[in-house]
Amino acid sequence: MNASAQKSISVVDDDGDVRDSLQVLLESFGFRVRTFPSSPAFLADPAAARAHLLLFDVNMPGMSGVELLEAVRARGVLTPVMFVTADPKKFETRMKLAGASAILRKPFNDVELMAEIDRILGGDR
Repeated sequence: MNASAQKSISVVDDDGDVRDSLQVLLESFGFRVRTFPSSPAFLADPAAARAHLLLFDVNMPGMSGVELLEAVRARGVLTPVMFVTADPKKFETRMKLAGASAILRKPFNDVELMAEIDRILGGDR
């Protein structure tokens, strides 16, 4: 069994097409993927933050991805977080201060995404 089959990623993005495409891509690399349409939906699931990696969109209605990371950290969760955003400059300092492991600019390609995931997870996939 390859190592990635044991790794899980939780994806939070308000765009259903983005969630679906990320799920298909990540599952094709053997990851277990759970998706959430909003920050509150993610926070309502106690198991969501126990993934090996959290992948958050930044700009979401209501609670942003940055606010979600702050809420996750306030709960004592230290899981690595990768942000995806079309406008990284807007929240870059706040994302870094909140403890982002990576910030990936949309649109990104599969190679960029997987390279960042490998870097964050120590190449163990």
